[in-house]
Parts: sequence; structure tokens; C-alpha cells
Amino acid sequence: MKLTKAETRIIAKDPDAARLTAKVVFRGDGCWEWTGAKNAQGYGYLAFRGKTWKAHRVSYTIFCGEIPDGLMVCHHCDNPCCVNPRHLFLGHATVNMKDMVRKGRGKSSITSEQSHFKAGRPPRGEEAGGHKLTEALASEILHAASAGVLTSDLAAKYSLDRSTIQRLLRGETWRHLKRPSGLPRPHGVYNRSAGRSALTQEGER
Repeated sequence: MKLTKAETRIIAKDPDAARLTAKVVFRGDGCWEWTGAKNAQGYGYLAFRGKTWKAHRVSYTIFCGEIPDGLMVCHHCDNPCCVNPRHLFLGHATVNMKDMVRKGRGKSSITSEQSHFKAGRPPRGEEAGGHKLTEALASEILHAASAGVLTSDLAAKYSLDRSTIQRLLRGETWRHLKRPSGLPRPHGVYNRSAGRSALTQEGER
């Protein structure tokens, strides 16, 4: 598909827009398909303004403007990995839910907390609200740290706080990921029988 003059101008002048579209495949049906890191629901993720954002929200912010508090960015095309700003629109949570039901996706609207506590553990990683990293990005940082890259350099490279990197390396976050050799194992292990985020020391198992 052809970009508009305005889109072309923004991509040329805005480094974040160029970084976003560098990982996009422009499909014939008009979707800008994100090819970078994605979560289990197919939504893309990338670092933006010092945090991890959903890719379609980044696209809306860059090309359309700031997202007002309390509003969600929804898809006309019903393609979670699409970041074409012309396929996006703002709506309240109720609008988003009605749109999901209308498109036959209402059955998947179980919250991560409902779903995963039934499995005997709390939400973790991308399942948990407020996460700043994606699984792919967390794994990439762990491998870089194991190769000797400094915390300060990692924080600068990924536009993250040093504390976010340090918590990851200490195993306080993303502890379920396989850690590369050269990094210490997390201090405790998850106690599955407790059905919550209790930890038991490895020596007491």
C-alpha cells in the first residue's frame, strides 16, 4: 500500500516512527503488520518513552496524537499486530468489548488474573499488568548481561531505568525465564502449592 505524504514526512523526521516502520510489512490489504516482538494475543511491543508499549498504541501516538486518559486504541481491521494508524480508532473499554463481541472474540475476554490463578499461580511476565518488558526483550537483555554488557549500557540501549534491568538480573521479575549461563539463579523458587507468589528458599525444598 502507498503511504500518505503526511506519513512519509513523519517517518522521515521522527526517529521513533522510522524505528516502528522498520519492523513493519506493508500488506496489500492495507495492514501494517508488526514483525517485532509480540505477546500471546498477537499484539506487538516495543520500547517507547522509557517503557514498553503496545506497538499499535505507539503508532497512534506518533501519527495521530496523544491518547487521552481512559481511552483504548482499537482496530477497525481486527488484526492485533496491525499498526496502520488509519486502521486504529479510540474507544472506551465498553466500546472495545462491544467491538470484540461483534467480531466474535468475546469469549477470549477472560482477564489474565482469572485465567492464571486457576492454574495455581499468579500472572507472570506479559500476563501481569504494568510490565515494562516483553518476554523477547527480557531474554535479549539477560543474554546481553551474561555476555558482559553493563547494566548502565543496557538501560541506555533499551531506554529503560537501571532499576528495571537490575530487578530482571536479580530474578525479581521474569524469574520463569531460562537464564543463560553466567548469571546467578533467582534467590528463591515459586511455591506452586501455595497458589500465590510465595517463595521458598532452594535449600529448604
